[in-house]
Amino acid sequence: AWWKQVDPDVLITYNGVEFDLPYIMKRLTHWGMSHDFLARYEGKGDPLRGRVHFDCYYYAQADQNLMGIKTRGLKHVGAWFGHQFKGTLNMANTSVLLGTREFEDYHRDDVEATWRVSKTYLPTAMMLADILHAPLNMVVGCKPSFIPKVLIGRNCARKGIVTIDNNLDRYTPTFGSVEYEGAMVEIHKTGYQDSIEKWDFTSMYPNAIRTLNLGPDTTKITSTRPI
Repeated sequence: AWWKQVDPDVLITYNGVEFDLPYIMKRLTHWGMSHDFLARYEGKGDPLRGRVHFDCYYYAQADQNLMGIKTRGLKHVGAWFGHQFKGTLNMANTSVLLGTREFEDYHRDDVEATWRVSKTYLPTAMMLADILHAPLNMVVGCKPSFIPKVLIGRNCARKGIVTIDNNLDRYTPTFGSVEYEGAMVEIHKTGYQDSIEKWDFTSMYPNAIRTLNLGPDTTKITSTRPI
């Protein structure tokens, strides 16, 4: 009844995609209840059809600003963003805690911590959706390649460039597979070697991109040619 009354556009959780939502659906099924009320329209697939599920855990996992943090769990991430947890409980036997004020406060504490963390990550996702002129549900949880794909695709459309094939059709005839070695690899000496040294550059591509200011907003397509 509360869900239908509030009718949320965005559901904010912490690890809700992997745990909370599947667990709730499992419990509903156990008691013979349908979870169709979670969605706004009929269909299959996403149980929250028509809504945005913003899982802060994914953003915390990818946040490189959380340097030195003990774990990416809610307790540590929430404290990192300034949430003051009221205390801890022994969760070994939750049956003795049911109905107690301490148990309720413990869960409310997690809700408040999730809300505190979302105040950093959700506005960023909303701003990105505004910049891309894309729906928020397409931006939330998208892969990093989604951003250049959108911008480059629109640039191609303005130039009248339309691709009619995919990577499988494009690369298989040439390389025999979609998966191929991008680097130049050569064997200079065969046989057993007792002294081998390897030199590599950490994050070479990202550093080159930042140093040369390369990005979809600073570069443009000048020409195309077949491979």
